[in-house]
Amino acid sequence: MALHIAVQKLASHDMIDALVVADSRALLAVNGHSEFHTSQLQQDTPLHLALKMELLTDILELLVDENRAVLSTANRAGKIPLHIADV
Repeated sequence: MALHIAVQKLASHDMIDALVVADSRALLAVNGHSEFHTSQLQQDTPLHLALKMELLTDILELLVDENRAVLSTANRAGKIPLHIADV
């Protein structure tokens, strides 16, 4: 999905925002395959990826603010974003 790739490729805040606005369902989508960082991805949501990559807080907020359900969405490994966050 485009949002997954944008997060992985460190796209600008504006680009990620545009993708989220265009399709907020992408926030909850679990990436089933990837050509990028194949071993790193465990079929994650964009928020899982952003946390693993330790992206800036404004990107994390952008991903959460549009749909808070993303906070409780597990990846295919059964982990919610809080499991990945280094809090």
